[in-house]
Amino acid sequence: MRQLLPLVFTAPVVAVLVSSAAVAPAAAQEVTAPYNYQLKVDRTSTPFRDTIGSFRSYPLDKPYSRFTAEEKAALRADYEAMPEADEPPFPDAGMAPIVKALSRAVGQQRLEGDLTIYVTVDATGAATDVTLIRYPDLETAKAVAYVLVNTKYKPALCGGQPCKMQWAFRAKLKPAP
Repeated sequence: MRQLLPLVFTAPVVAVLVSSAAVAPAAAQEVTAPYNYQLKVDRTSTPFRDTIGSFRSYPLDKPYSRFTAEEKAALRADYEAMPEADEPPFPDAGMAPIVKALSRAVGQQRLEGDLTIYVTVDATGAATDVTLIRYPDLETAKAVAYVLVNTKYKPALCGGQPCKMQWAFRAKLKPAP
């Protein structure tokens, strides 16, 4: 597995690297301090069996609004000192569309290793940039980044207001049986 210095791409750059489609980031309405939640240091994935490998323990079949209190707490635990009243960003339609797109993008490749990509989500729920943290293959990471930057997100809530925040996509890739 290759681990290089994190690579940061803005939404338009990811689109140019991976596809000819242009992606224009939405204008963010930023909420400023004291809301500056940082993702905790990368943790290991909780197993979810799929042809790709393991994913976080988030439910794949439901959006954040349908999470149980325990599931919401597990997602908040990825952030330093996030109170119960605040919420991190999360894919608007849940994880299933991302997992399906990931399966199409890398399902036939014989890749193995950890994939961690941080997505910056603005106050409107648009991805404005991605940071490639850990990846087994740069081309695969760029393809997954393209999927993530074109995903609509539920924006984070800071003090009851939509705000800009990062969301971490983590997967453990393994070759299909």
